[in-house]
Amino acid sequence: MKEKISRLKEEQDGVMALEACISLTLFLIVMLTLYSMLRMFTIQSMISHAAQESCQSMAIENYGNSSMLTGTMVSGKGQNDFSASSDFSLKNFFTGFLGEGTETKKLETLSLTKTTAKTRFAAYLAGGEQEADNLLKSYGVVNGLSGISFAGTTNSGTDLTIKVSYKIRLLFYIEMFRFGEFESTQTVCCRLWK
Repeated sequence: MKEKISRLKEEQDGVMALEACISLTLFLIVMLTLYSMLRMFTIQSMISHAAQESCQSMAIENYGNSSMLTGTMVSGKGQNDFSASSDFSLKNFFTGFLGEGTETKKLETLSLTKTTAKTRFAAYLAGGEQEADNLLKSYGVVNGLSGISFAGTTNSGTDLTIKVSYKIRLLFYIEMFRFGEFESTQTVCCRLWK
């Protein structure tokens, strides 16, 4: 009997090391998953904030443009500096809706809206397009700034809607199964200042 007990103890010598390896591996997987999820929520929050600020600044710009068209321009050092800035320049932004109502003019204005939304988004996110691209890539956004789509951005005449779509890759992305890549879409709507 003593012989069987001593043999059983000898057989269990490596069990503790094996249990430690398994539990440590599981612990590291859980920690990496939590870190990836926190990183994903951080970039979603940053993108949401930049889209909101872009939408609000474009809505305010409408007030300045409509004031210029009606001849009631409000003068102020802050507004002129903001409008003249390279990242926030916007020439005749809403003239397609305030002036002639042709379909070609509306399509040109919509294209300008998307371009301006992307430029302002990059400026609010990181200060410029190159910095925004680097930041987005470091947080796992697929293709960085060029991977972000503003296709759903619209201007209804009274509301401006910016729709931002992108993909985020987690740290443990598996190419073969496309596991660890999530699509995300965020929409921001602001009433245009008149």
